This record gives sequence, C-alpha cells and structure tokens, in this order.
Amino acid sequence: EGYLFPDTYEFYLDMKPRSVILKFVDNFNNRITEAYYDRMQEMGMDLSETIALASVIQSEAAAQEDMYKVSSVFHNRLDPGYWFHYLQSDVTYFYYQKEIEPYVSEDPELDEKYHTSYDTYFKEGVPVGPICNPGKDAIIAALYPDDTNYYGGEKTNGF
Repeated sequence: EGYLFPDTYEFYLDMKPRSVILKFVDNFNNRITEAYYDRMQEMGMDLSETIALASVIQSEAAAQEDMYKVSSVFHNRLDPGYWFHYLQSDVTYFYYQKEIEPYVSEDPELDEKYHTSYDTYFKEGVPVGPICNPGKDAIIAALYPDDTNYYGGEKTNGF
C-alpha cells in the first residue's frame, strides 16, 4: 500500500497479476523524481515517511487545495520545537479499525502492536506505513506544505 501510484492504466485481459503490480510500481518510481528525493533529504525525511505522510494527507484533505494546509498542520505538529508530536489524524484510526483490527483482534499482542503503529493518537510521528495510495498532489503537499502556524482546529502563535 502506498506505492501503487493512482493513475490511468491500460492492461491486457490475460495480464498476469505480477505484471499489473510491476506496472503500478514502475509508474510510481517514474513519478518520484530526483527533485523529490532532494526535497526529502532537505526535510530530513525518507521515502517511507514521505509516502506515509502523503497518504494521511490524501485521506484527510477534502480537496486538492486543502492538502497544503493539512500538510502544514502535520509538519507543525512534527516540528522538533513543538511539544506534542502526534498527528492525531482520524483517518489513521479509521484505517487501523477497518483494515487491520478485524484481522488481528484475536491476538491482543499483535493487535496492540498494529494499533500503536498506525493510530496516530497513540503513535508519535507518521504511521509505520501508508494508509492509502497517495497521488502526486498529496506527495507534493507532503514535501511543500504551506507555511502557517496552524496546529489543528485553531490558529496559534506557538504552543
């Protein structure tokens, strides 16, 4: 999840699943340019963190134009100078609840491990992996957030 770039694809009816997946992954690799990697390095992020954050932005933002402000809120919350490093994004909880919990709920230890790895009310920073396949706009927003002092539901000047 996260690395199957959302786009328009053409497939043959008898195409093998491996070939389909490789087509998605090749497109992803072609879309993530050297400039993106340079920006990730500037921001102190790696590809995994960038795609995980972009997936939360993709799921959280109501529209493309909202992505940069949503990204700003998350980057502000992750800033080392901020006292509280939890994204607190509902979409990560819903992802855990819908996509993970039904499959691990019989094993409390495994359930807790996944819960604290994806639910950003319990995990500091970004989830351990993407929660969806973010598009180009969400990836760019993750790398180039608006410059705001927003931390959530209200505008603040610091803490």
